[in-house]
Amino acid sequence: MAITASVEIVLPAEDQQRFDSYYSHWLEYRRTNNRDEVVSMEKRMRDLMSRNNIPSDVPFDEIASRR
Repeated sequence: MAITASVEIVLPAEDQQRFDSYYSHWLEYRRTNNRDEVVSMEKRMRDLMSRNNIPSDVPFDEIASRR
């Protein structure tokens, strides 16, 4: 039986708001198959992740606020 550790990722408030906005748009663009905008939002989210020392393999939904 594997045990996985759960780590809560906390961004500064302004970055969290920005990430949540990008994530929301990213979900919508994926739903509508708008590939250029999907790529744009992914780049923005990854830039925030990098700036906050979050590994690039962390799924976006683990960083987005739970609503």
